[in-house]
Amino acid sequence: MKSFLLLIILNVFIASGVIGQCTIRGKVSDMNGETLIGATVYPKSKMSSGVSTDVKGDFSFKLPESGTEIIVVSFVGYKTLEDTVNCAKGIVIKNYTLESSIKTITAVVITAKASNGSEAQLERVKIKSSSTIDFISAETIKKTGDASVAGAVARITGVSTNSSGLITVRGVGDRYVKTTINGARIPTLDPFTNNIKLDIIPSSLVDNIVVSKTARPDLPGDWAGAYISIETKDYPDTLSLFLESSFGYNNQTTFKDVLSSERSATDWLGYDNGFRDYNHSAFVQFNDNPTTYQEMIALGLGSYYNSIGVTSNTPWSDTYYKLGL
Repeated sequence: MKSFLLLIILNVFIASGVIGQCTIRGKVSDMNGETLIGATVYPKSKMSSGVSTDVKGDFSFKLPESGTEIIVVSFVGYKTLEDTVNCAKGIVIKNYTLESSIKTITAVVITAKASNGSEAQLERVKIKSSSTIDFISAETIKKTGDASVAGAVARITGVSTNSSGLITVRGVGDRYVKTTINGARIPTLDPFTNNIKLDIIPSSLVDNIVVSKTARPDLPGDWAGAYISIETKDYPDTLSLFLESSFGYNNQTTFKDVLSSERSATDWLGYDNGFRDYNHSAFVQFNDNPTTYQEMIALGLGSYYNSIGVTSNTPWSDTYYKLGL
């Protein structure tokens, strides 16, 4: 009898707890009436109690009786909706319609710039060219490691250079070769030739070098050997810093005892710490305006003039000069 009474009391407590809960049900759809699968519905005060809509767009979750509650409904691509619900005992039916948040873009403009320093781009230019051209790109220069334009352009077929940095194309040089940088002609100091020394231009500044060997309407007509067009790199968008260093030694002298003069303690750093300083007043001072008597003494005639009684205090005359000669 006592056990039966405890069971009845327990059922009463459970029933009262269930009746005290609030169940919120409903459906989530879009403006076209299409159900949204996987939309999130949750109470703002307790996000962990939220659920996702099923394949039919339906949702259902329970809340303890707490009066007013804010329900949040969200879905990817739609505006988040918040609804205030008076949560009482029983079931509350709420259907939500979400508005799309997708914005229509009228036009998209994609701007791209071809890299004139690549091998593929210059190869396309060569294929489309109506004349015979050869080239070397910045991409190839990086691989060869040429320090100047003279060394880089010599790798083009038919182009050769000499020790002075002047180039020859198919055996023709001097005034028959025209060189430009970014379309501007490079002037030369020699009136008898158009050829310039390309070893003064570092290869690190060059984007490509194109050598035209046949004439075209868009090129000047005052050349016969070759028209060399040097294109420099664009101004960089960000700061670029290039650091180059080298190290070398002489295996016959480095770290070995050799016959040499005395050295200061800082010679290995490349400067003297004052070890070689001298008193310059002890040296014979230079006379930039000597007298005729002093010139004769410098020629070794001092003993002769002393024998005839001529000294530095003797008034000088042309006779003494002739005697010295």
